[in-house]
Amino acid sequence: MTNLAGWEVLSGGRVGIVLSNASSQIINFKQWGNRLKLTDAIFELSTSGAVDNNNFNCAGMPDGISVDGEFLLHNVASSNTVATIRADTEKTSSNSWGGANLFLNTLSATNLQIGQRIRSRPDGLIWVNTGVSVGSATMELLSIGWLDYTTRRIGG
Repeated sequence: MTNLAGWEVLSGGRVGIVLSNASSQIINFKQWGNRLKLTDAIFELSTSGAVDNNNFNCAGMPDGISVDGEFLLHNVASSNTVATIRADTEKTSSNSWGGANLFLNTLSATNLQIGQRIRSRPDGLIWVNTGVSVGSATMELLSIGWLDYTTRRIGG
């Protein structure tokens, strides 16, 4: 591999990380040691219906490696709504998972958002589940970056 002038390839580091969207545009990010922060959050999912996907591939996360993804879970609900968005490394039973859960049971319209780290599997995929049992809501999953503990720790 030929390196660019003035750049250094550190041993133990990942080389050639380039993220692109569906239009082949490069996604901007900043990196501080093992933390990669996207310049703009990426909408991974926006739905008003039921989703149960154990092989969800996030555009804002690297493919084929396991990292701690940083996400925002966003739930916008109308009045008299019961809605949930959940995410985790893999699909688990409803009473034994430790991922992110944003549950709404509201009498008035509301807009809630939480931040959560979710470890992706070795193939880079995660599990996402949404549902509305009463009323109407829009559930959204946004990726904002990741932590990669397999890269060499360097100064920010």
